[in-house]
Amino acid sequence: MNYTIKQIEDAIILALAPVATSQGGVVKTLGSYEGQFEETVDAVNQSISICPAVLVTYLGSVFTPAGAPLFDRVLRFALLHASSNLKSETKRRQDGYALLDTTKALLNNKTLGLDITPLIIERESIVATSRKLTIFSAEYKTSFLEDAGAY
Repeated sequence: MNYTIKQIEDAIILALAPVATSQGGVVKTLGSYEGQFEETVDAVNQSISICPAVLVTYLGSVFTPAGAPLFDRVLRFALLHASSNLKSETKRRQDGYALLDTTKALLNNKTLGLDITPLIIERESIVATSRKLTIFSAEYKTSFLEDAGAY
């Protein structure tokens, strides 16, 4: 079965729903990344108001022929984990580490109810840190057999 990027991204966000404050979690903002962390003074202040946040973005796909008209499509997604604890940089990092661990428990080795290979975490890294904001990234990959003849 073919899936759109949006369908997989939506499934990731749905799987992360338990971290949202509306579900009893600690994450104030859960959704798609839409440039919320663009580096301007106003954006940093706005970023703090949405934290803690977990935002999902699509990184790209690689297609490998698997016998016409099929392709093995490997997709990569990143989760941006943002913390704005103003007590200390150490506390912001610890909050970020906790978010990384929590989202990994919800996503790693899961198929999200779709006919895809289980999501596998490939990398965690720091994206940015400042006196007010720390952002970590976690990158995941999944794949499925795409039928190019279905388009």
